[in-house]
Amino acid sequence: MRRSICYCEPNLALAGNIATRKFCYTTASSLPKGTRLKFDLLTTGREIDWEVPSSNLKAKSNVIWAEMPNKKVLAAKEILEPHAFVPTFEFVLPSEIKAGETIIIVMGNPEKVKQNEDKKGNRAQTHIQRRRPFYRRDPSPASRIGREALSSDGGLPTRLADRPGSSGTFNQTRIT
Repeated sequence: MRRSICYCEPNLALAGNIATRKFCYTTASSLPKGTRLKFDLLTTGREIDWEVPSSNLKAKSNVIWAEMPNKKVLAAKEILEPHAFVPTFEFVLPSEIKAGETIIIVMGNPEKVKQNEDKKGNRAQTHIQRRRPFYRRDPSPASRIGREALSSDGGLPTRLADRPGSSGTFNQTRIT
């Protein structure tokens, strides 16, 4: 069974980093002509959020476009949702994309430059947020681990084994 694959180049974004980012999507099944692909930054347009790109291909910096497997360039269409502050971007496929082929959505500098010299690309968010914890639990009765809260930003785990109700049960207590 085939699976779709999506990854980003570069695969790391530092706070406030300006770069040209490529979102590569390899399809698991064929996409027919006329298929609409929606790209949403999930941003509210604040100064600390990801910079919203332009869909104008003639702009000199911070542009969004897509590249078909045959290297044809697709312009994005800005779609403003009634509840949103910034637009989402939509691409309409002019031809079929066969299973296993890759379409690339590019956000950044339309000119070819070295990645570390890119000053006209897209700016990553400038505010670092602490992620919600996710829980790891060892359900075996002999385990002394109980449940640990692990943060996704490298914080130290918080032990819950000695808390009441943590051995063998999953209570909804939030740990901060």
